Order: sequence, then structure tokens, then C-alpha cells
Amino acid sequence: MKAKDFAVSRLWRADCVKPMRPTPEFSDSSQLKMIEQETPTGWVKPVAKPTRESLKARIADLRAELTEAEEQLKQMEEDARLEALVKIRNLMRGFQLTPEDLGLEAAPKRRGRPRKVAA
Repeated sequence: MKAKDFAVSRLWRADCVKPMRPTPEFSDSSQLKMIEQETPTGWVKPVAKPTRESLKARIADLRAELTEAEEQLKQMEEDARLEALVKIRNLMRGFQLTPEDLGLEAAPKRRGRPRKVAA
């Protein structure tokens, strides 16, 4: 390696590796400025206290939203369960497996009259 190449590579390394310094966006003074900007100064418009009726209406809205979200969750779970069953069935067909090969017992098929229940 020539002296010129060594000097160039050394300059290149000096440019690539920079010392760690706190950036202005994360310095303590900038955080203090952000806090000062967020705190209101002067007159602040008062907010009315929620009334009983408005709270009840809000609760009803949230309950309706919750019911809708629960229905969506049920549908998503059912879809995921059906997808998993289809994948299992396809894998079983691909590897020519039966439920007995997997250690699953088939439900017994009952014929005739149902058993009497002791009263």
C-alpha cells in the first residue's frame, strides 16, 4: 500500500466514523422548550363538566362499539379456525394420513334408538 493510498483511506475512515454527540432533537434544552410550548399560558377556555346524560350517551356509544368489535373478533376467529381446518385437511390428503394415524379416535357412530336415561 502506498503512502498516498494510506492517507486517503485514513481520511475516508475519519469521515465515516463520527464521534457520538447528542443531537439537538434529543438534548435536554430542546425537551424543556417542547414542554414549555405544550403548557398553555394566559387564559384557558374552560371545559364544561360532562352531565349525567352525556355520560350515559357516551357509555351507550362505547357499548355499541364494543359489541361490534366483539362480533368482528368472533368472525375473525371463526375464519381463522376454518382456514386451519382446511390446511390440516390438505396436509392430511397430501401425506395420505388418516385421523387414526394422528392418534385421533373417530366419534362412534350410533345406530338405532338412543339409550334410555335413568330417571
